[in-house]
Amino acid sequence: MVTRLILLVALATGQSTDFDAIFPDLLLSEANGPPSMCGLSASSTEGLAQSVRATAGFAKAEVKSNAFEVYDTADRMLEFVITLEPNPAHPAVARREIRRENGDLHLTRYMNCSGPREACNRLFLDFRALDSELGGVPADNSKSLPALAADAHEQ
Repeated sequence: MVTRLILLVALATGQSTDFDAIFPDLLLSEANGPPSMCGLSASSTEGLAQSVRATAGFAKAEVKSNAFEVYDTADRMLEFVITLEPNPAHPAVARREIRRENGDLHLTRYMNCSGPREACNRLFLDFRALDSELGGVPADNSKSLPALAADAHEQ
């Protein structure tokens, strides 16, 4: 079973830990079948991660973590974070897209997670906190990972 999460930062500003309130059906769904994200698709979440790694236009970023890999475009407006085995939510792929609309920056996060539901929920909350902190501004690679997750798994 695959947990697919979509976060629109403007919709998720509270700090509640009630997962039913945070992840209504509009934002969270469990699905079977091939995951897809940003025009990439594969037969599994791990396959989706491999597709990200192989896609031209994404470069692997240097991050101090043994639980995540980060791939982004040169302008940092599109970024993928891929979990590695030490991460409890593994396998998971998260995509952060920043776009300009009418002079404003808007951030959207998508996540495909095949790990345990509770670990996927926690990772999503960690990304939500990170995205709220960034406010839609492309950050350097040291800010690509959720603080709690990155600190817990630094090399």
